[in-house]
Amino acid sequence: MAESKPGWRDADVLAPFRSLAKRLVLETDVGAAAFGEQLQRGGRDTLVYVTVGTGIGGGLVIDDRVHHGRLHPEMGHLRVVHDGSFTGICAAHGDCWEGLASGTALAARTGMQAEKLPDGDPVWATEAELLAQGLLAITAVAMPGTIVLGGGVMQRAGLREAVARRLAELNGGFAPLPEVVAPALGEDSALSGALELAARAMGDSAPHRRTQNR
Repeated sequence: MAESKPGWRDADVLAPFRSLAKRLVLETDVGAAAFGEQLQRGGRDTLVYVTVGTGIGGGLVIDDRVHHGRLHPEMGHLRVVHDGSFTGICAAHGDCWEGLASGTALAARTGMQAEKLPDGDPVWATEAELLAQGLLAITAVAMPGTIVLGGGVMQRAGLREAVARRLAELNGGFAPLPEVVAPALGEDSALSGALELAARAMGDSAPHRRTQNR
């Protein structure tokens, strides 16, 4: 696996904390966010949380558990269909999903930070297409009931709805489509999930659900 953060390969990230607690749980930010969002929805749904920001990452919750295989899911490195006009910026794969559609990729593609791009810029149609391509692949594999789209790029007004519409078009009625939504917990999704994971590690199985009071 390519080293995206130089100097951190094989680092024992739990070592500094072992003196503080008898039990430790290690989870990715998107895994915890997916867990928090699923708990907020009652814990009954297969749910995917995708964050589109500096990079693209995803967490998957099935049967009230964050899914892991030999590694946590690396959804940002899915391959998606594109027109070849932009070669991508991923250090490992170039034109993977993250390399083409992350906020960093948008900046490289346009020469402008995503938050400064005007609403009418045609790059947003390209972004919606690329994001829908990735969600179609995730849907085909995981068949989630809900996909939560978070991250800084998804703050763009109308982008989530455009992605959901294009996802439906690409699916062509073939498979049940997930509901594509914004994070119910806003910026607290990962914190909520992390707190529940910590509580379970300590033997407290009662759900620690947060409610949205905004």
